[in-house]
Amino acid sequence: MGAFHWLGINVKGATKDARIIAFDFECEKFNNIQTPKPLDYSNEHPRLSMWRENLCLFIQDSRDCSSQIFVMKEYGVIDSWSKMYSIPDQAPEKCKLFRLWSMVCFIDDAKILLQHMYRPKVVLYDTKSCKFDELELLEDLNGGVLKKWSDVHAYVPSLVPINHRTTNATSKIK
Repeated sequence: MGAFHWLGINVKGATKDARIIAFDFECEKFNNIQTPKPLDYSNEHPRLSMWRENLCLFIQDSRDCSSQIFVMKEYGVIDSWSKMYSIPDQAPEKCKLFRLWSMVCFIDDAKILLQHMYRPKVVLYDTKSCKFDELELLEDLNGGVLKKWSDVHAYVPSLVPINHRTTNATSKIK
């Protein structure tokens, strides 16, 4: 049936222990999943995503603006985390001042869509050529380029289709 995942931080004094928290819909139970490496939340910015059918963790280090992408090859098995990509700081020159990116999604096995964390910029990173390609943003309704935005997210279909819920509700009413 699946699980819903998010990042959690357990704060104990000066120590921050990062965990991936999962809610299993079938068992109706919460689980903790260990990250592939200890995270330094003062310098590392993690984001959860999916690669194919696998849990994926994107970590950018603000000290050198490099990024690492880890994939959990066997769900729930800590030793199955594998580093898939290391992305050096090769941000487009226009973005050098604030070089923090966050992963939106994989476009295919070789391309990653990244969103700038502080500016309205989206880039496509090609893991084979190790190059960034800055994408054009849509214009706003007034004809100008978007200057502010909240966040970019990949669309994931609902766990339960709307039609399914409607059909079940109708059959219960009869």
